[in-house]
Amino acid sequence: MEHRNTPLEHAQEIRQRHGYRDFGEQPEPWRLVRWLYRRAWLTAERPIVLFDLATARLVERSILLPGATTLARLVAMVRDRAAGRLWRMLAEIPNPEQRQRLWTLLASQEQGYTSLLDELRQPAVYVSAPGMMDALHRLSRFRDLGLTAVHLSQVPPARLPALARFAAAARSQTIAQMQPSRRTAMLLAFAYVYEVGVSVVFGKVFRPAEDIEWQPRDA
Repeated sequence: MEHRNTPLEHAQEIRQRHGYRDFGEQPEPWRLVRWLYRRAWLTAERPIVLFDLATARLVERSILLPGATTLARLVAMVRDRAAGRLWRMLAEIPNPEQRQRLWTLLASQEQGYTSLLDELRQPAVYVSAPGMMDALHRLSRFRDLGLTAVHLSQVPPARLPALARFAAAARSQTIAQMQPSRRTAMLLAFAYVYEVGVSVVFGKVFRPAEDIEWQPRDA
């Protein structure tokens, strides 16, 4: 009867024939974590993308792949740490008055909208006099938040639009239930990015802010 290699025997054979090293041998785990953290901090790549990139990197460096669950947990842990750092950084930027104004975006109001956030994230898509007036009104509401002088140049450019898109799609109640630092970060990113979108030259076709290339004010 033919003997089939066990997973351990198969891994040992790969090490001997191809010179692969175990994932657990330092400094490889630390190098992968550092590499993943850098990507998670600078980009808004989804977990599956980071997982695939990490897999390709390990193969390229002749490292035996860990179990899929182990690698997925590592990616999730690194992304959570990078996200937590980003939320804290953004939450510390507004002063107390600006923070309270941001939180008022979640307050219920009349006129058919659940909240001011629901009103402001409605895209203007028509080139017309009413459309221009609506854009001016929306811009005025954004300016009332008092964030014009806020500078976010220290934040990775790819992260702000991603947070803004999340805030634009999530229910107001969901954002309201987030921890304060994450809530503030989401609302600040939304207000900052969408104000840029509304400020687009009125002669151009109005588009949702996620279709507009974001540029920092102080770039």
